[in-house]
Amino acid sequence: MTVRGSVTDAQILAGYDAALAPQNADAGIGPILVGGDWLASSVAAGIADATHDGFGQNDTLIPGGDPALFAQIAKIVIAGTATGSAAPGDFFGITAEIIKRAKINGVALALTTNKDDLALDAVNNDFRLVEV
Repeated sequence: MTVRGSVTDAQILAGYDAALAPQNADAGIGPILVGGDWLASSVAAGIADATHDGFGQNDTLIPGGDPALFAQIAKIVIAGTATGSAAPGDFFGITAEIIKRAKINGVALALTTNKDDLALDAVNNDFRLVEV
């Protein structure tokens, strides 16, 4: 997926049906390239917002997947800044079972082979990259 400008107030969900119900734990997303900023938005592959409080916290794998397959995001590159919002009570995330690569505002994030959980917005504290 390529967006030449910014992504604002969006949810990009792999593994969901048209009614936004989680269905496929083995869903994956190829490269996501954003030419501008990422604002108050989430992307999830094979992950459910189990507590309905926003992606990036309390996330779980969608039930019923094949243990030999992994819900993953191949890479995400955001050319500009990435932030949540100043509104109280909201939360945003980039989340999958595996996130192979991530780069924001020219800086490659130090992802490990373990389950990463990285704060992406230190000002609002409401945007995280999380591997479940």
